[in-house]
Amino acid sequence: MKRIVVFLLVGLGAITGSTLTAGGQQPAPAAPAAQPAAQGAGRGGGARGQGGGEPQSNARTNVQIDRFVGDPMNAVPHLSHGGLLTRTILRNGDPYTPGQASAVLEYRTQSARATLLPQSRTPLMSINNQFLFYVVSGEGRLDDGTNSWDLHNGITMLIPPDVQRRFVNTSTEPLEMIMVEWPANEIARKDILVRDVTLLPFCEENAHWNNMSKCLFTQADGMTGRVLLVMLLPMTMAAPHAHGPSTEEFWTKITPGNALLLLGSELREMPQYSAFLAPPDGQTQHAQINTSKTQVEMWLYVAGGNVGGRVEPGAPAPGGRGNPNLSREQAVVDQATVKGTPLQ
Repeated sequence: MKRIVVFLLVGLGAITGSTLTAGGQQPAPAAPAAQPAAQGAGRGGGARGQGGGEPQSNARTNVQIDRFVGDPMNAVPHLSHGGLLTRTILRNGDPYTPGQASAVLEYRTQSARATLLPQSRTPLMSINNQFLFYVVSGEGRLDDGTNSWDLHNGITMLIPPDVQRRFVNTSTEPLEMIMVEWPANEIARKDILVRDVTLLPFCEENAHWNNMSKCLFTQADGMTGRVLLVMLLPMTMAAPHAHGPSTEEFWTKITPGNALLLLGSELREMPQYSAFLAPPDGQTQHAQINTSKTQVEMWLYVAGGNVGGRVEPGAPAPGGRGNPNLSREQAVVDQATVKGTPLQ
């Protein structure tokens, strides 16, 4: 089975020299192959650039793909929010030069797995950075001292800087969440925003061949970049493609079990809670592969880049990149926004 997959990927790599758009549109004619970015070079103008040309092996391009993959089981546990048991998945670092494993996020502080033990709570507190939380499993409550929101699988929270928050686990099972942290910025909202992904409409169909997406947060919500829940159906794969300098796009696997990840010319197994950053070198192609015959694989996608020295808010780019290809009416999105109830 593995040999068949490898032979298939070699053939696919040969025919995917040009990049598909994120909205699943037809690509423009292939551009000459991008060269590896020199340290500090080209970061300001390449946020929308993507590599083309004949794919090369990782040995030839000298990319160390394991540096761009993170697993929380390899991280030392720390406390966050005074009570969340936190293991970092990916963290801040320089993705353009050799360095420590998983230290590759140019614009975010960290992504992590955060666990709140049964019948536990964190203190009511505020933090200067911004946070995104996605509930993977368990039940509980979030409150800001005035209003509260029920937590369960699929609830996603955008918490601005300097806003009070407290997490409570109301069950006998751990409350498991994905946490993403980044510095405060000028478009940050002033209040907590909570959405239920099960109530959101799809915003992308067949992006990169087979990805089906729900748009969780965008610039309109006070989010730099954009956050999607991306689904890959059984026995399908996404189209291999690369991203250029100053692009930050990382994927965290939500569903249990292993999926396959193509990074350049190598495959890696991706267990639940593991994540990868698409190497921003314009040449290392990435694609997820779902070899299950029954399970839909789900990934939490966080993307943003640098344009003119600031984090790109995720606005549509020429050719449709970053532009959802299904309607996303605000009235329908508002139905998925969970309103807080007065704290008793």
